[in-house]
Amino acid sequence: MTFIHDVNRRDKLWMSAQPKAAIVGITPDTKPSEVYRAALEAFGYALRRNLEVASPEVRTRRVFAAGGGARTDLWRQVVSDIIGHKQMWHSNSSGAFGGALLAGHAVGVLALNAIRDRQLRESVVNYPSRGDQAAYEEGYARYRGLVKAMEQVNA
Repeated sequence: MTFIHDVNRRDKLWMSAQPKAAIVGITPDTKPSEVYRAALEAFGYALRRNLEVASPEVRTRRVFAAGGGARTDLWRQVVSDIIGHKQMWHSNSSGAFGGALLAGHAVGVLALNAIRDRQLRESVVNYPSRGDQAAYEEGYARYRGLVKAMEQVNA
């Protein structure tokens, strides 16, 4: 089963302008846990595509997870397996926290390097698992093909 989401274009550099979504391969026997897993994988596939689109311009050195979904080890592990990068997460990581750190650094009241180093030391790290790579490569190829087909249908 493959889940395709494009419900919020701001984090997708490459999707079409018309938000669409699909679950391909669902049957009456599909379990809710399988739909959940497909949704996690869809996020990982979208992130991988964004990294590929940006890679000629940007070299990925670290991947940090933040926000609600990143609190689950399963989500972080699935994403790390799909993107092929280790992923770091800190319990107090959020967009608001990061914004506050940058603001404090910009006005000279916070030493960003010291805070960054502490965050890195205290972070949980998920490493890509070699065991799932073949399945995720197949899934990613299927995902890319389905996205391309949806773009043509929705054009």
